[in-house]
Amino acid sequence: STPKPSSAASDVYKRQLYIRDRSTDLNSATVIHDASGHSCYLLAGKWGIRYDALSLYTMSDELLAEAKQLTLGLTPKFALYLNRRQVGTIGKSLGLFHELIYIHGLNWIVVGSLVSGRFKVFCGSRLIFAVEPVPNTGGFCSCLSVTNQADEPLAILTATIINRWALSLIHISEPTRPISIA
Repeated sequence: STPKPSSAASDVYKRQLYIRDRSTDLNSATVIHDASGHSCYLLAGKWGIRYDALSLYTMSDELLAEAKQLTLGLTPKFALYLNRRQVGTIGKSLGLFHELIYIHGLNWIVVGSLVSGRFKVFCGSRLIFAVEPVPNTGGFCSCLSVTNQADEPLAILTATIINRWALSLIHISEPTRPISIA
């Protein structure tokens, strides 16, 4: 059975999911795993051209959520869809190191440092999810800790978009940064 979120502090749903950076993939799909190594979701698609989309599927090929690129340039914007219904938009701000990004429609606020790969997403004072790089992967894998299973699809898409923006900042701010791949 699927764990249910609870308001009791001792019985809060929390699952860790692992997302690999897709910028060096030759394939257009990435499998999202849980802490036990089980395949949970399939992330497919591309971006870079207006109306490109990232799509998140169950492992049985059911479309759960999408992020469709609306604009290009220095401040790209994406529409977020859940169950084929637009629920929000996310756009990149011009801040360089410490970000504050508002996700319209969901009322989510992203706070943290994109360069370090560590950020948290809140709705009011409620933590939706947190992201941090997995040690010894050179930033090519992130751990996503989600507090509500229903938020996982949009959390994965949001984290993927933000991590991509973070990689572009890292390449600008630290061009000689060593990369170790374990």
